[in-house]
Amino acid sequence: MKYDWPAPEERFASRLQSLTKKSLYRRLQAPKGLDVSSNDYLGLARDDRVSKAMVSSLTAGLDVGSTGSRLLTGERRDLEAVECRFAQWQQQEAALYFASGYQANLGLMSSVIEAGDHVISDALNHASLIDGIRLSKARLSIIDHLDSHQMEQVLQSNEGPHWIVTESVYSMDGDLAPIESYARLAKKYGAGLLVDEAHATGLYGPQGQGRVAALGLQKDVVATVHTCGKAMGLAGAFVTGSKNLRSLLVNQARSFIYSTGPLPVIAPALEASIEVICNDPARRQQPIQMAQRL
Repeated sequence: MKYDWPAPEERFASRLQSLTKKSLYRRLQAPKGLDVSSNDYLGLARDDRVSKAMVSSLTAGLDVGSTGSRLLTGERRDLEAVECRFAQWQQQEAALYFASGYQANLGLMSSVIEAGDHVISDALNHASLIDGIRLSKARLSIIDHLDSHQMEQVLQSNEGPHWIVTESVYSMDGDLAPIESYARLAKKYGAGLLVDEAHATGLYGPQGQGRVAALGLQKDVVATVHTCGKAMGLAGAFVTGSKNLRSLLVNQARSFIYSTGPLPVIAPALEASIEVICNDPARRQQPIQMAQRL
C-alpha cells in the first residue's frame, strides 16, 4: 500500500537538514580546557566537601537508586531532611525536591495555575516555564522583557485570577527582573507571584538564598524555584512556599508523581552544598565581581 506522506526517517532527515541550513544543528561534545562558561558558578561541582558528603553516604549504606516514585517506594528520610533544611535556608514553610529544574517548573506551573486563570509571562522566560504554563490551559499574556508598566496595563485589562511568572536573573544577559515592582503589582491586583531563582540561588541574598531573599520578599511570593545544577553544583531543583503548596504539588504535579524519585545519595551532598554557600560569602561574591570586571 502506498501512502502520501514520507516515512519517519525521511522526515527526520529533512528536519535535520533544515536545522543545518539555519545553523541551528547541535552536537553533544564533552568540554575541553578551562571552564569559563558552565553553570557551575561557585565551583561546587568539583568541591571536596560536596563530593565527600556523597561518598560518605554511600559508604554508610545509603541506597544508590530510589527504586520508584516518591509516592511509592522512592521516599527517603534523607530527602525529607534536606527539604526541611532548604526551606529553613529560604525562610519558607516548606520545600519539595524535584529531579530537575525543568520538572520543577513544569510541575509548579501546571499544578497551581488553573484552566481559565490569567498568566502574565515575560517574553524571555525559560522554556520550562512556558511549557508549564501551556499545560495549565490558562489564558496567557506575554509582556515585553522586564516591562512592569506593560504588566500593569495587562493586569488592568484582563479578568483574574492572575499569576505573574518571572525569572529573577535572566541568564543570557544577566538582566535582573524588577521583582519589587512585580510584588507591588501582585499585591495591588490580587495576583500570585511565581519566581524562578535558577540563576540567583547561591549568588544573591544574605546567605546566598537568591534575589527574593535579598529583597526581603519571601512573604510576597507564592513560590520560588531553585535549581541545584548551577551554583549548588549538583542536580535537581527545590520549589519553596507554604505547606499547602508542597502538599498540592505532591498530589497534583505529574512531573513529580510519575517520575522515579531522585538518587538518595544526592541528599547529603545537597546539604553540604547549602552549608558551603551559607558560610562562604567571599565565594558567593567572586563570580559577580568577575562578571563586572569582564
